[in-house]
Amino acid sequence: MKRQIGVRIDAKIWSQFKELCSQNHLRPNEALEAFIKTCLDYQSVADVLRNLEGANVSEKKTYEIQVRKVLTELDAYLTYDMKHGEAENYSNIVGCIENITKILPKITNQNLTSEAETKINEALAYYRKIFEKGETPPEDIILFRVKMN
Repeated sequence: MKRQIGVRIDAKIWSQFKELCSQNHLRPNEALEAFIKTCLDYQSVADVLRNLEGANVSEKKTYEIQVRKVLTELDAYLTYDMKHGEAENYSNIVGCIENITKILPKITNQNLTSEAETKINEALAYYRKIFEKGETPPEDIILFRVKMN
């Protein structure tokens, strides 16, 4: 038999938590009970919190590695096209930019974020110049420029 208890939680945090639970198709008490049960299983609240923090750090590092990998690909495609004065890899560049812009909001490393934005802007500037030589730039060049500013 479950008994209702009272817990004081900041109203704004509770509201955001309820919304998040709703998006995940959970009742708020289910999530809290699962957390409490995990703490009891581990016999430590501190260990559970440390594990959660460690998971967040690992996840952030994974995102950073993904961005670095895609930046390397973007740089290789861009270097090839710049060397040959063409836009042969344009669709690959667009794919790289799309991947980076999806992951970038999850990155907290400001140096990596700046590096990615610089490389994206370099690519956009190059392809804009190529397409100004006679072709209309594809719509996604304009869209990415708006996203980055």
